[in-house]
Parts: sequence; structure tokens; C-alpha cells
Amino acid sequence: MRDGERVFNHSDYKCFGPQVLDFEERAVRDRYLSSTTSDVTLIVQEVALPAHRCILSKRSDYFNAMFSRSFIEANSDKVILKETNLKTFKLVLRYIYTGSMHHFYRYSVSLKELFESFLCARFYLFDSAASAIVRYIKKESVYKNSFLLLSNALVYDVDELTTMATELVKMIDMDSLILDVFKDLSPLAVDYLLNNDLKATVSNIYEALVYWLQCNPSYFSTFGQWFEQLSPMAVEHFLKLRLITPESKIFEVLVRWMRHNPKYSSAFTQLLEHIELHLLDKVQLDTLFEPTQLIDRKFFNNLLCQQQKRAKVVQKVVNQNVINGIDDLRIVRGNVIRFNNSNTRKVTESKGVIIIDLKKSFSLNCLKLKLMSDVCYTVSVSKDMHDWKRVINRSKYQRYGSQVLYFKKRAVRFIRIQSVSEFLQIDADLEALYSTDTFESDPAITPTLSVAS
Repeated sequence: MRDGERVFNHSDYKCFGPQVLDFEERAVRDRYLSSTTSDVTLIVQEVALPAHRCILSKRSDYFNAMFSRSFIEANSDKVILKETNLKTFKLVLRYIYTGSMHHFYRYSVSLKELFESFLCARFYLFDSAASAIVRYIKKESVYKNSFLLLSNALVYDVDELTTMATELVKMIDMDSLILDVFKDLSPLAVDYLLNNDLKATVSNIYEALVYWLQCNPSYFSTFGQWFEQLSPMAVEHFLKLRLITPESKIFEVLVRWMRHNPKYSSAFTQLLEHIELHLLDKVQLDTLFEPTQLIDRKFFNNLLCQQQKRAKVVQKVVNQNVINGIDDLRIVRGNVIRFNNSNTRKVTESKGVIIIDLKKSFSLNCLKLKLMSDVCYTVSVSKDMHDWKRVINRSKYQRYGSQVLYFKKRAVRFIRIQSVSEFLQIDADLEALYSTDTFESDPAITPTLSVAS
């Protein structure tokens, strides 16, 4: 304690009386963040907030206990509140002093911030503030995204909002649903939706779930838990959709489903035919037989042999784009989104790597693409996603717009476009072809060395 600073005791603090917490009194409202009459300073994210013990104690059992004689804070003029967000705490604190939610309107508080404020109020036992925030959310429940409301209600465990949001969701015509509303949901919310009786066809919900997974690839392990509960028909439906994820991950959840559903063993071989086994390594393939055997070894060997033979077939189409639109591709890594509400689509990836699967091997020597932002980049190609060859290296200078890239003829199935920066965005209208145009390879941009996968 510095010289001249006083230690305040809760016992010698003269409370303003019951009327102090009558929010109609300007005297109380004016004390919000006022250092003139403050007797304690709350430190939140290294920011000092002047406050009043009596007001905090009256509105919160948390602070009432803190300022009692049993805690060291009772004799401290500064209290550090750890792991507390400054913005949300100030929103709650302002309500405690003013009794008004006007500042929530004034600052256009987002739905996420509302729930974070609720969590803050609940943690510090500001019960009146927590209740007021819930009432505010219910009143403003005209949010266009009822799914996001449900997602937050589940994550923050607010039963009455979960009930209300569920009713709102059930009123939506799911079969005409725009899939964008799904992309920001938590796994908990998606799980809830899948296990509730919604007005939607099975295929529509699964389509939305696939879209959600494409937008949230980090949740793929959670997806495996849902996958276990599917029927063989639903599993086959998913496998045919060719999700935006490596074949190894799809294979992993299928094997997991097999082990969880031995009663469907008669369907195992049919489902396995939808997996490109030739793209997997031996360690992955061995999971079909260890710790227990899931399928007949002879069937497996025949299927793998057939796939390997088909994979060796390389098609050659001269002077013609082998890609018939973005829907003809499998985007192994990246997200396909519409551009400015038009029919134009783009492929984006926040970590700077886009991987495209042509689904077949083609003899190619030319790639045409359009960059949507200035970027330094490289292009590598592969037949199996294991061995990559870098065919274009434009990593030294930024490029933008249309790119016509020539390289030595190669058998190509997978194309990897990688930016030096963290973000990459290209137009979805790609062209890949075998061109008979005369061109000279530039050694500066067409390396011949293999690169790591």
C-alpha cells in the first residue's frame, strides 16, 4: 500500500441504504465508473474500473462474500478479476448501476457478446443482470439465424432459451433452408438438431450437415461420433457425397462405424467399395484386420488390385478443359462459397493451401486459374497425394488475376495450390488441359524437384 492510501473495511463503510440500489435515483447511476466516491478499484485486463463495495455486495453474493472479513479483498483497495473479458464485464457492470439495457441497444451488442455477458453475470452471481440479459435475448429473438441462437443457448446452458430456440427452429421450412445458417453452429447444436424431430427430410438435414462439416473441418472427429449412429443406407449416402476431407479421414470414420455396428457386417463390403483404398497407406489399411478382422481378406485384395489398375489409366484430352465446372471436382481442402450473392463461386482457404481432386488421372501440361487477391504461390501435382511434384514456383513475386501456367506433361489427379501467405482465394472456374500450344518452360518457375506432401 502506498503512503496516503486508505484501507477500506466493509464494516466501516456506510452503505447508502436500500434506496441506493433504486435505479431510478440519478445518484446511483452517476456512480458508474466514478472515481469520486469509489472505495474499490476492479482491475480487468489491466484496466482500472472504479466501483463501490456496497453496490456490488447488494447485487452479487460473489462480491458480498469477497468483501466480508473472511477474504483478503476485504482490506484491499484494488481487486484483480482474472480471466474476465473487459467489454462484457463493463456491459454487466453498467446494468448493475443503471438497471437499464439501453447500452446493449446503443452499442449493437452481438448475439455472441450477449451470451458472453450472460456468462459473466452468472459467474459473478449478478443474478438480476443474468435474468435481464435472458429477457433481452428473448425479446430480441427476431434474430434471422434461429440456429445460431440455439447453438449459443446449448453451449451456455440456458434452458429457457434452448426451449424457445427449438420452437423457432421447428417453425422453419428446413427443405428450403439456406445452408449458410448451419456453418457457424457448434458441434453440440448440430448434435441437438440431428436428434430432434424437425420438419425436414433426412436428405436435407444430411446435406446441411455435410455443408457444416465442410465449413468446420476441425470438427471431423466429432462428426465420427454421429457417423456411428447412422444406418448403412445413410453411410452410403455420405460416402457418395465425397466430403471435403482427405480419403484417409473418411476411411477412418467408416472403420470406426464398422466396429461400432457389427450387426451390419453384411453391408461392409458394399460400403468399402466407395473408399479409394489405393490412396491409403499400409498402416491405415491394416485397421480393417486389426485388432479383429472386419472383411474377407480375399475380397479386400481383389478390390485393391482393381482400384490400382484403374488408377494407372491416364486419360488424354487435347486442347480441352477436363473440368466441367466446380461441381465436377472434389475439393479436398478449401471451401467453396458464392461471390457477392451472385452465381460466381470462389474457393478459399484460410491456411493458404487448396487441394483439388480431378477424380481421375489426366495427362496435363497447362493450368488456368484466377487469383482473387495479390499472392505469391506455388503449384504442385500428384497422382496419389503421397508423392508431389512442384510444377510452378511463383513464390518470389506477388501475382493477381488470371494465370496461364504451362509445365512439362505429367499424369495428374491432384492439384495443390499453396500461397506464401496465410490466405488463398481463387475463382472456382478452373481449367486444366493438355495444350498443343507452343511454349517454353521457364526454369525459374517450373522446377523439377519433388516436394514433401
